[in-house]
Amino acid sequence: MMTKEEVLWRAARRGDCYAIRRLVLDGVDVDARDPQGRTAINIATQYGQAEAHKTLLAAREMRYLASIGDLPEGKFYSRFNAGKKASGA
Repeated sequence: MMTKEEVLWRAARRGDCYAIRRLVLDGVDVDARDPQGRTAINIATQYGQAEAHKTLLAAREMRYLASIGDLPEGKFYSRFNAGKKASGA
């Protein structure tokens, strides 16, 4: 069975923004490193997945803002638009 982080790395490689959003909302660590030392952002970039890269950067930013109290938790969920599927997904 794959860990949440392994599923995230696979989603980043494939450009699956919907899966990335769901995993982030489920609490996955977007900065977790794979066995080669890459984060999901690195993987998305390596495989040319620009939308996945943007989604991961937005997730990282919103998690940070929520952690310092600058973004209420409810706003995190509404701004991240968990139910929206990326076009072509």
